[in-house]
Amino acid sequence: MDASEKAARLLTAARLEGRKIGALPADCRPADEAAAYSAQAAAHDLLTAAGKGARIGWKIGCTTPVMQRFLDIHNPCAGGMFERSRYRGHADLRHADFIKGAVECEIEGMRVRTLCNEDLLLVLCVHAAKHCWSQLGMVRDIAALARFDLDWRWVTSEARRLGIARIISVSLELARLLLKLELPQEVASYPTALDAIKPSIWPRVMTAIGSVLLFAALLTLMFLGCQLALSAIAV
Repeated sequence: MDASEKAARLLTAARLEGRKIGALPADCRPADEAAAYSAQAAAHDLLTAAGKGARIGWKIGCTTPVMQRFLDIHNPCAGGMFERSRYRGHADLRHADFIKGAVECEIEGMRVRTLCNEDLLLVLCVHAAKHCWSQLGMVRDIAALARFDLDWRWVTSEARRLGIARIISVSLELARLLLKLELPQEVASYPTALDAIKPSIWPRVMTAIGSVLLFAALLTLMFLGCQLALSAIAV
């Protein structure tokens, strides 16, 4: 078995098993771009044989200077696309089937990768918890995102894995109580510790809401004062 074939087998096994892979062993690590594409070609044959279907095209990546510096690849590179991964029209894909979920968007002609909605929800909840849910806007953002069609089974499972299940639970419950968020079936029975921590959470939430209302009242009084002053000057 030559180096390209060994590398191809390791890469294909990781791909089929849905797991990350670290650096390849030194005895099969490609020494240059040509050797890397040779290993890739062998991996494509193995993936086709494993049921991924024929290779139907190429996805060009690493096209911007930013990504090239990040990956330490100094030119665009190509990855194969397979028949079994082609979808025509609408398609429902499970978040759990992907190793690192991300969404690619374009900003002023530059393609950037951002968090997928499920990962973004976790981040928003943790960020809100960091600030003790003291800003209603943070809860609003969580409620708005939670109204999307999310993979809730993955969200709850990942929250437990990361040890932030209670944070997610409190965030969603606050969104439900304050902003009338209708929790989906998958999390309607999600165990929550909110009752046990209401004494510590609600004073902070109400203080935050009270602060917002007080600030709005002060702005209104300042505006009315300015109007009265201007009226007096005009007279």
